[in-house]
Order: sequence, then C-alpha cells, then structure tokens
Amino acid sequence: MKILIIESENQQAERLVSIVKSLNFELAGICKDSDLIFQNIYELNPDILFICIHENLEKYIELFEKLLANNIPIIFFTSKESDLDFNIEERLKNAITVILPVHTVTLNSIINLLIQNVSALQKKAKLDLTVRGRQGQKININPDKILWIEVEGNYCFLKTEHNKFGLKVSLNNLLTSLDDRFIQIHRSFVINKDELSFVELTKKRIWIKNTYLPIGRVYKDKLMNILSDKIKL
Repeated sequence: MKILIIESENQQAERLVSIVKSLNFELAGICKDSDLIFQNIYELNPDILFICIHENLEKYIELFEKLLANNIPIIFFTSKESDLDFNIEERLKNAITVILPVHTVTLNSIINLLIQNVSALQKKAKLDLTVRGRQGQKININPDKILWIEVEGNYCFLKTEHNKFGLKVSLNNLLTSLDDRFIQIHRSFVINKDELSFVELTKKRIWIKNTYLPIGRVYKDKLMNILSDKIKL
C-alpha cells in the first residue's frame, strides 16, 4: 500500500510518516506544495492520500474535489473532534476523517472500509455518454446528471435538470452503458432512482423534482420491490 502525504508543515508531515511506518505501508512521497499535488499523484501513483487538518483545509478540499474522478481514497487526520463539523465526507465521497490518537488495528480497519467504499464508487461510475448539441457539437453527459430517459421512436432522450438531449440508439443498448441506478418503469421511461422523490402507487406514477412519470402495469411489482421506501399509497 503506497501512501502519499500532502502536508506543507514539517512537524505534521513527520507525524503522518510515523503513522505510515506503524501500518507497515510504503511511503510514496511527501508533497509540500499544493500546486504539485496533481503532478505528484500522476508520477507516484499512490493508493491513498494522508493529510492533517489545519487552517488551509478549505483550500485543500477544493483541490481534492477535483480529484473525485480519480477516486483516490483520502484520509484526513485531526486531534480535535470539532474538526468533524467540517463534514468532509459530505463533500468528498472518497474521504474520511480520523481522530488522533488512533490504534493501528482500528486505523487499518478504517482504511480497508474506505478502500471498499471507493471501489464501490468506481464500479458505480460509468463513462460519460456523448451526445450532440444544437450546433452539432459533442457534449459529454455524466450519468449522474440524468434524471430520466424517455423513448420516442428510434431515439432515447436524456433529461437532465436543465436540458434534454437526444441519442439515436435503442433503449436496450443504452441501458448496457448505464448502472443499476437506472430502472425501467414504463415501456417509454427509465428513471435514475437516486433522483426519485416518491411513488404514488394508486395513481400509477412517480415523481422526480416537480414532474411525474407514468408507471407501466408490467413494471409495477418490480418497482414496488426496489423502491418500497419511496412508495405513497
């Protein structure tokens, strides 16, 4: 396991080096310049990033938000419980905060859990879908941005919060490019269940944002099993 320490202060960096040694992990390097973070990650190819929380935390979080696509696990260390108020995990799904001191066995368990979570994120992530804009330009659509898909003839239309993009592709072929968040509720509609507000079973429709979509009869039972916590009778 290769660890890259990102820390500008020598004392804090040495503290993290001691942690790396206690875990019997390999020290990939120490990055003390935030401008070189991306270069260090590219050159050293670490498995995990270690950093201590201090006054520059917000600056680092903004940088690390750009690393989400890399899905590199990040562990923030602190000795103050008040630092938990930053809610780092809400902004960085590939990060976790650890209160020091921490036992080596406990830290090992935390690292294993974080790696599992990041691995799940990687499996969930799919390649962006490429569509054409109104002027014929190529636009990449991240599946996370898709609210639902509507089928019209030979086209599938991807509905995002502010736009609607058409793809000339069969629904079956499109679904092979998407993960299990996307479930079919009607012969003409597939929804991103992460965006679902609630299900009105008696009216045979679901709501996403301020829009409702119909539930097809043959999809009703499957939908009840998958979305039981969202159902309103």
